[in-house]
Amino acid sequence: GLNTVIPTAGDNDFTGSGKWQAGPSALYINMQTPKLQWGIFAYQLWDFASSSGNSDRPGVSKLSLQPFITKHFDKGWYIGTPDTPQTYNFKSKKWTWALGGQAGRVTKLGKQPVKMFGEVLYNPEDDNGPTAKWTARVGLTLLFPE
Repeated sequence: GLNTVIPTAGDNDFTGSGKWQAGPSALYINMQTPKLQWGIFAYQLWDFASSSGNSDRPGVSKLSLQPFITKHFDKGWYIGTPDTPQTYNFKSKKWTWALGGQAGRVTKLGKQPVKMFGEVLYNPEDDNGPTAKWTARVGLTLLFPE
């Protein structure tokens, strides 16, 4: 499919590139093994235009790879890799990557199906400016199955 980025950062260099971006994306999911899902989500972005006043910012050419594996257990519990892509910047020739894991449960709060999870990441390298070496995140996702 097609992936696009619309520049919404304004004049702030820290929050965005100031560039319109587009590129191809692909997803592969293998669900042949019971209670195990694995695959990869990948996309490439190139800039093709600058938002007003941002033509002096560096160009964009980034590849993002998000390999994933999720093991499901009884009663909706699961463990897996985090929802964090590993990114290679072709302009700076540097990687941004993180290692970690995620644990969670798919259940109901009242009648509403939800996914509750927590994850911990170690960030040994990051090309996107200042970052924490360790990151923890908790989340709650409302699910609307058909």
